[in-house]
Amino acid sequence: MICLVTAILRNEIGWFDDLNNTSPMLTGRLQSDAILLQTIVVDRTTILLHNVGLVVTSFIIAFILNWRITLVVIATYPLLISGHISEVSFLSRI
Repeated sequence: MICLVTAILRNEIGWFDDLNNTSPMLTGRLQSDAILLQTIVVDRTTILLHNVGLVVTSFIIAFILNWRITLVVIATYPLLISGHISEVSFLSRI
């Protein structure tokens, strides 16, 4: 993001005279890039941290209750992960 702003500011004055490089067009592009960056970094990081917390919590609860439940939890995680991956790939084709 900073590189894009630096690249914009290093252009000659005549570059801004082009209709594609007006200040509203450039600020709109910077805004859309910032929103995209926020979506990629913040939203996906929150989802990842949430899922890791759920996995750790389920392992702790399973270990506290009974070791046999822990084995069941460990055995079902690959099924849950493969189901999620297939769901995401199916929804991305739609």
